[in-house]
Amino acid sequence: MVHSKLTRRLINVVLILLAVFLLSLLSDTFYPVFSVAVYLLIPIIFGTYLYYAFRPIKQWLFKKTGKDGLAAFLSLTLFLVIFGFLLFFVFKVVYEQAIQLATSLNFSEISQSNATLYQLIDRYLPAEDLFNDAVNWFQRKVVSFSRRLPDLFSSVGSIGSQVLLTFLSFFYLMKDDSLIKKAWQEHLAKQYKKERKAQDKVAVKIDQTLATYISGQMIVAIILGILMYFGYLLIGIPYAFLLAVIALVTNLIPFIGPIIGTVPAVIVALTISLPLVLKTLLIAVVMQQIESNLVTPYIMGTKLPIHPFTVIIVVLVSINLFGIVGALIATPTYLSLKLIVTYLIERRYVSMLKEMD
Repeated sequence: MVHSKLTRRLINVVLILLAVFLLSLLSDTFYPVFSVAVYLLIPIIFGTYLYYAFRPIKQWLFKKTGKDGLAAFLSLTLFLVIFGFLLFFVFKVVYEQAIQLATSLNFSEISQSNATLYQLIDRYLPAEDLFNDAVNWFQRKVVSFSRRLPDLFSSVGSIGSQVLLTFLSFFYLMKDDSLIKKAWQEHLAKQYKKERKAQDKVAVKIDQTLATYISGQMIVAIILGILMYFGYLLIGIPYAFLLAVIALVTNLIPFIGPIIGTVPAVIVALTISLPLVLKTLLIAVVMQQIESNLVTPYIMGTKLPIHPFTVIIVVLVSINLFGIVGALIATPTYLSLKLIVTYLIERRYVSMLKEMD
């Protein structure tokens, strides 16, 4: 009995590996299918993020109106108002400051402002070459983005449809979340009568985990962005608004995001003086302490069941595989898979105990 089970498992593993190998050989053939899947998946991911971010608002509106459809419509309207404000005000300021920053950065300013530090670093590292390479890369990206901006907005078939799909995913998740839950429960009742309660419990846990993480992370990121903005204004660093927006966006990536968000501010401070660099680092450390010890516990409650080192590994791997989208979905995906795997292991353990009896 044991040998037959082991044989079946080995056969399953071999078949899975063989399927992966065949797919790698046929990657060119399946590329159009993969492209379509990614094209549809990205708006659904962003729509899901928006759903969990605005679901508390929708739930509050539902209590006031008593109608799911109206609450979903009002939530979408509120989102469109916020999106319009971001597009016509925040994006404009960020774009202008990004262009100014990209064209004004040069290594000579840094070396003149921090001559002693530069000489110390240059003894051991090719500081000028490294910095020039980094600045040139940043300038190329900003200039390339600015040149492609009209094409991006005029490309109705690509960007427009993705935005529309994101809005539709967001709206229908808002409108039909109760129907989706009901359909899921009916499916469990038909297919898995004995395990319905356990699987329903797992689904509820996943939903609660995603709601806690996504909505909490977005609120924390916004609060941190505001704090960083006032902190940058306090120390007098240029491009404070742009740098605060960068900190806000990168803080959506747990643990390593705040570090990434501080790097542009440090580079800007280096063009002015070493004391400003120290002030910038001090602001970053203070704000992170406020965020981790006061804001996050208040907003998100107890910590999620995941070790920081695990998060860092998962995020880094996801960034390499899927880019910025991977960084956003890495942690919630890992948390969901962890709950599913835990359930499967517990189910298998229970079945083994029953077999032993």
